[in-house]
Amino acid sequence: MRYELVCEGVGHRFGSRRLFVDVTFRLGTPGSICVVGPNGSGKSTLLKLLVGLILPVRGRIAWRHEGTPLGATAVRSLLGFVSPDLQLYGELTAAENLTFFARLRRMPHPNRDWSEALRDVGLEGRAGDRVGNLSSGQRQRMKYLVATLHDPPFLLLDEPTSNLDDPGRELVERIVDRQRAQGLLIVATNDKEEYRFGDRVVSMVE
Repeated sequence: MRYELVCEGVGHRFGSRRLFVDVTFRLGTPGSICVVGPNGSGKSTLLKLLVGLILPVRGRIAWRHEGTPLGATAVRSLLGFVSPDLQLYGELTAAENLTFFARLRRMPHPNRDWSEALRDVGLEGRAGDRVGNLSSGQRQRMKYLVATLHDPPFLLLDEPTSNLDDPGRELVERIVDRQRAQGLLIVATNDKEEYRFGDRVVSMVE
């Protein structure tokens, strides 16, 4: 299936503070970009615009499937998003979080045993642990698992390796490689080591 993201002349501001004016790119499957720039340049804001959490002050963002525009509900069902601003339910266990999000996405068999999925992200034996009691790195692994449960065609990652140790970084690299091969991947980062995650770079510095 051919998916495409068009970002055309997108600009945003918060009050009188201008973040960016004219972000333009086009991305089709399979494909990936890195959104780069220093802290405060608007990388995280651009990702929130792309997933529809906020609306741009100017410009146009369009997700398409085989040339047909996708509505907001369809886009949300097709994407995965990992961001420091997005939190899981700390009072629920790892398994309860996974079941909740599987139901939310109308996945088949949402009440399944999650042991194998947790093992795949280095959280073996943690199914019954409350997410709020996990370390920051373990919560980051959980975010990746939740974001990729439904094999999303679109995956957006903000600061993808923050709070992760070396095995966690290797996990992210595997997820990135898989997504680059089959879908759309957008990575926001100011870590030059992560620029290689994208086929090309979009700079937020004017």
